[in-house]
Amino acid sequence: MPLFVAGLFLAACGDDSSGPYLTMDESSSSIQSSGSVASSSSVRLQPCRTETEDNCEYGTITDERDGKTYKTVKIGNWIWMAENLNYDAGEGSYCYDDKEENCEKYGRLYTFDVANTVCPKDFYLASSYQYRILFDQVGADSSAVALKSDHGWEEDGNGLDQFGFSALPGGSRYYEGSYLSEGEVAKFMTCDKDIMGEVTVGLAYNQVKGNMQGGYAGRAAYVRCYRLP
Repeated sequence: MPLFVAGLFLAACGDDSSGPYLTMDESSSSIQSSGSVASSSSVRLQPCRTETEDNCEYGTITDERDGKTYKTVKIGNWIWMAENLNYDAGEGSYCYDDKEENCEKYGRLYTFDVANTVCPKDFYLASSYQYRILFDQVGADSSAVALKSDHGWEEDGNGLDQFGFSALPGGSRYYEGSYLSEGEVAKFMTCDKDIMGEVTVGLAYNQVKGNMQGGYAGRAAYVRCYRLP
């Protein structure tokens, strides 16, 4: 299935759901044209967190809309939210199994249109290209292991959480309203679409690599926002 991705390193499409969306062929030339900025951003990083030490660069942000405070972590050249957004946007945002306690545990699930509007001030919804860079930074062959939390995953599928990203297995929501895969999968919405629908990033309990999935039309996934330092 052809996958449409955002073409430029600094193209923050999270605050503009109208595009642009580029084909893989188009985005390849765009990525190359972004030059040393993209190259330096995708350099493999050394883990900042081990079983005995935690030297990651953490911070916090407070969402002025509802006063909630979120942990952040610097990975490479970007500051990422280190937990899922939990802003109640009304229609198009959901708690897993429609239970408020799951919003407190995992954050909220958002449809594509809503996800593109909910990041706190000065933060943006990442593109699939930015997630690709993140995977390269933490080690593409073991990106899921590096980014998954070290607890909560089924069948000993915990990660090492080597960069403080702490992805939890909050499952996802299908377009007809059913929920599935709690304990098994973390799904993050990107600001990109392919010809069949939204593009999401997935981390699974039984996989060592992160993956991207197109054709996610009408479903809801979690949101991680980012900004430059």
